[in-house]
Amino acid sequence: MSSRSFADPAGGPAVLTDRHGADVAAMEARAIAVLNAVPETAWDGAPPVPIEWIATEMFDLHIKDHRDLEGLTGMTLPEGKSLSGLLLPDQGMILVNADEVAKWPNRRRFTIAHELGHWVMHRDNMSYLRSRSADPAIPQITAEGESLALVRLPIAEAEANAFAAALLLPAALLRPAADACDCNATTLVEAFASTYGAMQRRLITLGYDLEDKTTN
Repeated sequence: MSSRSFADPAGGPAVLTDRHGADVAAMEARAIAVLNAVPETAWDGAPPVPIEWIATEMFDLHIKDHRDLEGLTGMTLPEGKSLSGLLLPDQGMILVNADEVAKWPNRRRFTIAHELGHWVMHRDNMSYLRSRSADPAIPQITAEGESLALVRLPIAEAEANAFAAALLLPAALLRPAADACDCNATTLVEAFASTYGAMQRRLITLGYDLEDKTTN
């Protein structure tokens, strides 16, 4: 057990409940608890967060890239949409969309963290898996495309997104890094192995005003 604390130095996020109804502050607390439990021998506490190690070594999950998640689930998705990931609780398995990984390597980290959020919070409630095959909005949930903001997500999916953001971009690390580089998106994305979309949303959640910041 680590003696470090990854508590938010500012006391918490500026956004306490997101537009989908997820309790962001509660998801922050869950993510901080996971980070605090990472042994110092496994991680020096500097970004990026070792999400694959956390998922496999702390939670004993298996991670596998898969090229046909839609075929595996029997889902029929709108043209141009795809599943980013899938949790199989009975197998302790996280499946990640291999084609997305090839195009956007850092998205894999968010997908793993999102599915880990389901494992931590929802694995005893199988209804969220069934909702994935019934709700046409679900393919946009773990993806970080621009259309995400236009969809009202099921609460379990919104919670997993908030958990993933807090786990990968913890305020204790992101705030000092953002302040040091004046929220330079390229610097932060490289340091945290993030995507631009995830970084922008996280900074806004923490209360940063990005209106005058460049993101190129």
